[in-house]
Amino acid sequence: MAVGPELPDKETAHRPTAEVFAEKPIFATGNYRPPTLGISTAAKAPKGYEIFHISSYTRHGARNFSRNEVYESVLQLLHSAENDGKLTQKGAAFLHIYKEIYEKSIGGNSDLTAIGAAQQKALAEKIYKEYRPVFRKRKTVDARSTTAPRCILSMAAFCGSLHDRQRNLGISMQASPRHMAALNPNSSYNPELQDDLRENVMESPEAPYWDDYKALWRKLTEPEIFFSRLISDRKWFLEHCDDEYEMLKRFYYMIGIEQCCTGRNSLMEFATAEELEAMFECENFRFFCVSGRNPYYRGRNWALSRSLLQDILEYAGRDIRSDSDVAARLRFGHDFRLASLLSLLRADGFDRDADTPEEAINVFRFYESPMAANLLFLFYRNREGKVLVRLQLDGRNLKLPIGGTSVDGVEFYAWSEFRAYCEARIGEAGEILALWPYRPIMKGNGAL
Repeated sequence: MAVGPELPDKETAHRPTAEVFAEKPIFATGNYRPPTLGISTAAKAPKGYEIFHISSYTRHGARNFSRNEVYESVLQLLHSAENDGKLTQKGAAFLHIYKEIYEKSIGGNSDLTAIGAAQQKALAEKIYKEYRPVFRKRKTVDARSTTAPRCILSMAAFCGSLHDRQRNLGISMQASPRHMAALNPNSSYNPELQDDLRENVMESPEAPYWDDYKALWRKLTEPEIFFSRLISDRKWFLEHCDDEYEMLKRFYYMIGIEQCCTGRNSLMEFATAEELEAMFECENFRFFCVSGRNPYYRGRNWALSRSLLQDILEYAGRDIRSDSDVAARLRFGHDFRLASLLSLLRADGFDRDADTPEEAINVFRFYESPMAANLLFLFYRNREGKVLVRLQLDGRNLKLPIGGTSVDGVEFYAWSEFRAYCEARIGEAGEILALWPYRPIMKGNGAL
């Protein structure tokens, strides 16, 4: 299985997207890309400290697209063009590739694919190899998942791989509604949820950012140029397509999802680098509006993830005790929730605000939460019982805006200071949620 691209040498969040994509073209597919598993994430600990515990939040592995209607509409347009003799040679080539994607995926909305399961197995193997001492000294693993089948199966694949590496691990797995408030804070199980923060609302035309999102697609993309490569008759195309921008967006989704079911990226060849960059920026804005530090929700979008951070803190408090036998606390969930947690933490790369759609691309990149993205909280202890914490996201060491101990550029935080910082973030998030009870929000142009 392809393990995914290594991260570019320089930090991606602060470089122009054109520069990043020239180096790693697959990043232009955003959060559909595979995880970064090809580089070591182990780090030298401060003198006298050894790793003893892992806590994590992991996105599910590669999946099918979430809506059958998107698969159907793309196929119907291409088939109709073929039947009416309107497909270009490139259009015919696109259709040939797309038929395999369609046949592998249709009817399996959001299902974990075999590639997604393999990603989780490879991730477990990587973590086990790099942090083996954790599992030698402690023999219990607690894993919990949201109730989404793709997350449950991701958990099963990951834990099965861990068991294959070490048979004497006692691994428990749960996927219960009672954990949903923490693992998916935007689910109806969270008592702090406000109506406009529900998943199905935040990702729909009802969302306050949607008018600006549509306007960005119209500003940055040129569907006429893209579709002219596939369909020879512009008039025919407009007669068979109600909204060419919406259709272009659907083609972008299929370009990205191909790697999740076939492991290939053949459809990327049908768009120019500039087109992929423009479509990435549009979808990046949507992702930023749901998860990042934008004005549309006044912080309530990422503040809702305080239940997840609280869960991580409370279990860590138990597990750092010397009498604990828990080697790892594993959580399996979703990309939006992972990015929201990082925004709440103000982790580097997720710590900056944007007030306009055009600014979002400079402060937020949704390729940072690929399939099987993995956020690790790594715990180290010395003989005096002092505990340090390190954060690592999918191959990148993260920094927080608090003082720490640096070893070769990697930051380690004293548990007491890390806990105090997280408690302060949880408190601020609670104030934000209490301050803004649900009420209609003005739409369009970021006017809030």
